Amino acid sequence: MTELPRAPAAPRAPRSPGPRLLLGLARSAWSARSARRCGARAAAPLALAITLAARAGAAAEPAPSTKERDRLLYNVPLDVAITVATGTVWLGTQLRQDVLTAKQCRWCDRDEDGADTLNGLDRAMRSLRWSNAGYADDASNALGYVIAPLVSLQLAAIPAGLDGRIEEAPINALLMLETTFVSSSLTQIVKFAVGRERPFVHYRSESVRKPSDNNVSFFSAHTNFAFAMAVSNGTIATLRGYRHASWVWAAGLPLAAGIGYLRIAADRHYFTDVLTGAVVGTLSGVAIPLLFHRRAAAPTGRAGLLPASVSASGTGVAATWRW
Repeated sequence: MTELPRAPAAPRAPRSPGPRLLLGLARSAWSARSARRCGARAAAPLALAITLAARAGAAAEPAPSTKERDRLLYNVPLDVAITVATGTVWLGTQLRQDVLTAKQCRWCDRDEDGADTLNGLDRAMRSLRWSNAGYADDASNALGYVIAPLVSLQLAAIPAGLDGRIEEAPINALLMLETTFVSSSLTQIVKFAVGRERPFVHYRSESVRKPSDNNVSFFSAHTNFAFAMAVSNGTIATLRGYRHASWVWAAGLPLAAGIGYLRIAADRHYFTDVLTGAVVGTLSGVAIPLLFHRRAAAPTGRAGLLPASVSASGTGVAATWRW
């Protein structure tokens, strides 16, 4: 007999997990959860202890007082010597200007044919000059060499007094004068070496009363003097950690800027002369106190010992330090 072909076998359905397998998976999951719970319970007391220790250490260390934030460093004999020496140079060159000043301008803002070559910025800013330039000249002299120094001496003392540290005022004044005289001595050297013709001489806008003063336009000594005082006072007050150090900056800088404006209004300086004087005075007022009179910050003693925050999880304890 002829055999008939067999029908293909039907595919077997996948076996469902048996009861024993399901029971084993359930036990494994329960064991993992139990281990995490046990780990968290074991880590929680440790995390709590570390957190309490960190908070106790922070509470035990008081916040630094204003006096402790003082970062000013000085050597009175040395600073007095520098102040006297540079002050003598500045005053001596002022008194002997007729000998030191160039008789003819070296920087004349003219070409060989006598045509005006003044830059456009300085030419445009001459519109700020007053119709009576003598009033502006007198005002800049009074502000620059009388009122501004008196105000600066007061600003060296008032923030110290408000913090109950008035005994620091003489040192503040000494370092302010030291910075100002160093910067002013540099100004004198540059003025005599450059020999730029003053605007009123260049444009013959008024008669020449003092020929030795004709060729010392670059850069503005009044402006440099004022900004060196204002900025050094502010920098010293900031290094001292005075609560009202911002007052020193707010009072000194507008006064210095006003003096610079008056030098343009008096037709004694071009705008670039005044701008350079302000920049040099500002750099001196910041750099000299910071480079020569700044004390390194004292370490707090907490860095690296206790963490700032601690947390516990099922796998352990996490701590964060702030440096």
